[in-house]
Amino acid sequence: FEPIGEVNDVAVNSTSLNTYKFTDANPYRGTSYYRLKQLDLSGTSRTYSAVPVTLDGVYGVYPNPIASNNFTVSLDEPANAVLQFYSATGRSIEVEKSTVGTSSVGLKPTEKLSSGVYLLRVEERGQVRLHRLVVQ
Repeated sequence: FEPIGEVNDVAVNSTSLNTYKFTDANPYRGTSYYRLKQLDLSGTSRTYSAVPVTLDGVYGVYPNPIASNNFTVSLDEPANAVLQFYSATGRSIEVEKSTVGTSSVGLKPTEKLSSGVYLLRVEERGQVRLHRLVVQ
């Protein structure tokens, strides 16, 4: 875990229930885990259990379907992601990678793809995602 912010209490020595809010200004796509650490004025602290928060609909391969041998995949950490591309029969296909912005990677298979369904396996941040890709 890494600190993403802090909320200071405005009520000193309050015995009433207070509500606090904090918004992560730079959330990861997909699932992130957040936990709260409460630090009292007395110096005692309590760390609460982590809760998952998922940002859906932000990952993807585009264009899809594709008509050429080039496509792009959205990632959290392109430099650390492990990408594997497979045919419908499970045969591994080599791909050349190129950087497209800060959160995307361009991919170009080293062989001409025939029409059909392919699978892109993405492993990053301890999670595995599978993307189905249609080649026309």
